[in-house]
Amino acid sequence: MGIKTNYRIFNSFTNEFESETSLSSDANLFSNIEKYLDRVVMNTGSSIEIDPTFREVIKGTSSIFSSLCTTPIDRIVAAKMTGKKITRTYLCEIAHQPFLGAGPRLMSQSLGTLFTFGTAAALYAPLEQNFPHHPIAASSLALAAGTLLDRITTSPMTTLGFRMQTQEKRLGEVFQEILKTGRPWRSLYAGTLTLMIRDLCYLPICIPLAEYINRFFAKRKEPSLALSTATFIASGTVASCLSYPWQYIGMIQKDSLVPISAMQVIKNTWTQRGFLGFYQGFGINLGRLAFLNLVFGASVSLVESFLKSLKQS
Repeated sequence: MGIKTNYRIFNSFTNEFESETSLSSDANLFSNIEKYLDRVVMNTGSSIEIDPTFREVIKGTSSIFSSLCTTPIDRIVAAKMTGKKITRTYLCEIAHQPFLGAGPRLMSQSLGTLFTFGTAAALYAPLEQNFPHHPIAASSLALAAGTLLDRITTSPMTTLGFRMQTQEKRLGEVFQEILKTGRPWRSLYAGTLTLMIRDLCYLPICIPLAEYINRFFAKRKEPSLALSTATFIASGTVASCLSYPWQYIGMIQKDSLVPISAMQVIKNTWTQRGFLGFYQGFGINLGRLAFLNLVFGASVSLVESFLKSLKQS
């Protein structure tokens, strides 16, 4: 009886200790989450704001997710850029292999997003100190720096993915062709400077324009998910209209097996198709960008709304 009684006392004490330990660990976990939430979601008194650095992280993650959703449309855009006709047979081929070339391009997009928004997040704070009254200018400069680093590091993967899509070959076959040229690095980095110009036209227009529109409507009414998404679509469309010719020229340079300069592409396109030749595939790309910005804007807005609701509760 004594042994059983002692066992019961020991067992009850152990259970009580475990429950207290569990409650303590849960309390520490929630306390840590609350502290981290206080860092990234700040209550300014008049409104609840997301930390600018963490906001860049949200944008980067949303950018990767939106690119993944629009990967199958890239093949159609690539085909239109290089002058292929989109027939029913070709659409069936795309349906059979919708993710051909998606590996290198998605890796390029993921690393590019990491470099772009990571650099932007790192540079935003010091730039904001130098431009305290111009936060949008600081954001644009940070994005421009991230974009340059992005293109330098991810250009080879973009080349491989684009050639896989236009030539309908596997990664190994495309890589072997590039090695046979005798100057593989030149082929892999073809069109990089042109695409850097395109990025410097696109991002500093798209993001600041979206910020201006959001601030304009924020003065009149509370920002909504639909408004934020529409803002990203509108700003992305405007930026794409202005930057697409550079994108077309750069991708033609990447697709060419023989090194070709941007001036040669401009001359050939102008001679054969005129001004509209620089906008080949623009319609489909615009639809792709609209869907991409729809997913991107919705993702950013949903995450920010969720974090703000946690703060309010």
